[in-house]
Amino acid sequence: MKNKKKMCFGVIIGTRAYFNSELAKDVRKQLLETLTKEGYDYVILPEDATPTGSSSIETREDGLKCAKLFRENRDRIDGIIVSLPNFGFEIGIINAISVADLNVPVLVQACDDENDKVDLDSRRDAFCGKISVCNNLYQYGIPFTDTTLHTYSIYSDLLAADINKFAAICRVVNGLRHARIGAIGTRPAGFQTVRASEKLLQASGITVVPVDLSEILSAARKIEDADETKRLRFQVEKVLQMSMFEKQKATLKMKEVNANDLIAGVVNTFTLKVEKYNGKITSNLDAVNPDIFVDEMHFTNVIFNLLDNAVKYKKQEGELLLNVRTWNESGKLYISIQDNGIGIKKENLKKIFDKFYRVHTGDLHDVKGFGLGLAYVKKIIQDHKGAIRAESELNVGTKFIIVLPLLKNE
Repeated sequence: MKNKKKMCFGVIIGTRAYFNSELAKDVRKQLLETLTKEGYDYVILPEDATPTGSSSIETREDGLKCAKLFRENRDRIDGIIVSLPNFGFEIGIINAISVADLNVPVLVQACDDENDKVDLDSRRDAFCGKISVCNNLYQYGIPFTDTTLHTYSIYSDLLAADINKFAAICRVVNGLRHARIGAIGTRPAGFQTVRASEKLLQASGITVVPVDLSEILSAARKIEDADETKRLRFQVEKVLQMSMFEKQKATLKMKEVNANDLIAGVVNTFTLKVEKYNGKITSNLDAVNPDIFVDEMHFTNVIFNLLDNAVKYKKQEGELLLNVRTWNESGKLYISIQDNGIGIKKENLKKIFDKFYRVHTGDLHDVKGFGLGLAYVKKIIQDHKGAIRAESELNVGTKFIIVLPLLKNE
């Protein structure tokens, strides 16, 4: 059975001796609670390992202690989180990271001052401290990730959001660590002028293949439309469209589609995968008017994504049951995809369509992927003037409901 492992972060609390040590203790407690709540593991010095009693780093020697601990846990640590309850001691922090030499992503978070708490007991000055720490990381050639805001309260909801986004970055970086990457551009081989961007990629060890992107698209579209090859073509197009995720609406090739027929084809293709897990997939395609005006490739991908999610988040024990249903209501087409999987906590339900967010499988992050699937699904449905929502109960299952305008109403 494949080994399942929580994502784990090395944690550094940075402080300076003349700041109130209670601030560091409070930040340590809240940060570790947030990591635990979000389903992550951590490695941090014991509280009594440094003079402050908060395991915070305030000397070069403290940094070396932390480096030793991180090296001993090299195989566990996926990334390093630096939190500054106050200005921090940048040299100790840099020593910890550079001497440990883990070569993993680094997140730098800092706490803000409150206007009515700037006396000696309450002042933080982490705003300037973060600038100093980041400057030192830059000088040492250590890449780092910034938080949503330069500083914020350790009790802010932004902390969990930034940690989850950082976890996605760690998954990508560590997942590509041993990969060989080719960058495919639009410059045909006949043009010998090399772009500056290509030289930068090559300097980073990334091979640049000068192939015209249109040639790849043309080849992908010529693949015969058997179920699996069609699915492969859809995936190629999906990756290409995701590259425009931030910039604009996806380029849609709209056509009249019978949703019942399309979904029946997807269910038929997906049946083998469900049966592989000793599961069953049923369909009730009851929509009397199933005609919609959609991009066939993207709409098919939406259905595949939702079914694939159901398999990913199935229960470890028990039979996997999936049901796909269509019906008409209020002059629209409704589609539901329901499973009997692990379900989603109520407080996490609102996050599932966010980019990079992944539902935790209990305390274990054992599901592969970068957390883009449902964000893609929502974007495509919205670009089709539709809506999608999720209903879920922990340990019972999840239902996704899509609402789309009918062809006659377009």
